[in-house]
Amino acid sequence: MSKSVQRLKALALRRQGKSVKDIARELFVSRSSISIWCRDVILTDEQERNLQRTMLEGGHRGRMLGALRNKQKRLDTIRKYKEEGLRVIESMNKREFLIAGLALYWAEGSKKEGKLVFTNSDPVLIDFMKQWFQVCFGVRRDEFMPRLFIVASHKDRAEEVLKFWSSLLGLPTAQFGRPIFLKSVQKKQYENREGYLGVLGLGVRNGTDLKYKLIGLIGGLAKSKKPE
Repeated sequence: MSKSVQRLKALALRRQGKSVKDIARELFVSRSSISIWCRDVILTDEQERNLQRTMLEGGHRGRMLGALRNKQKRLDTIRKYKEEGLRVIESMNKREFLIAGLALYWAEGSKKEGKLVFTNSDPVLIDFMKQWFQVCFGVRRDEFMPRLFIVASHKDRAEEVLKFWSSLLGLPTAQFGRPIFLKSVQKKQYENREGYLGVLGLGVRNGTDLKYKLIGLIGGLAKSKKPE
C-alpha cells in the first residue's frame, strides 16, 4: 500500500474520532507519521471528549494533558506571529512595494532570453505580482498574457481551474494562452483533488524592454548596501 493511500485512510479514521495510537496500530504505520499526517484534522467536541475519556481510563492523564498543552501552545504561537506580521507590515510605500516585487521576480521570474513571465502556483503570490506590475510599471489589464500549466491527469478540470485564475486576476479567459498539459508519472494520491490549481505563468505582452529593466533593477538590488 502506497504512503499516499495510507495517509488518506489515516485522515478518514482520524475524522471518525480514532486516536493516533489506534490508527497507527490498524495501518501498521508509526505513530509519529500518523501524528504528522493528521495534525490538521479538527475533531468535534464530542470526539475530543471521547478520546480524553479513553486516555484517562487507560491511565494516560499526564501524557494527555501534556499533549493538549503543547497543541494549544502551538496554536497560540501561530496566532501571535500572524498578528505580529500584520502589525509590522501593515502597509508599504511604493519603494518598499517595488523592492518586494523585485525580490520575488528575482526568485521566480524569467531572466534569460524569451518572454517576460512570472511563474508560481500560489494564487496570493500571483495576484500580488499582477498588482506589482500595474502599480510599479503601469502594465495595463489587456497587456497581461497568463498561461496555465496543469498536470495531464487534471485535464478534465482545466476549464474549472482556468475560470478560477480568471476570476482571481479579473482577466477574461480569452486573454489566457492555451493551457499546457504536463506529463507526470507521479502516483501520489491527494485527499483534496479539487484543491489542485496547477501553475500559472503571468506574462506581459511586448514585455522584453520591461524584462531588461527588471534585470537592471535586480542587479542594483544585489549590489546595494546592506544593513550592518
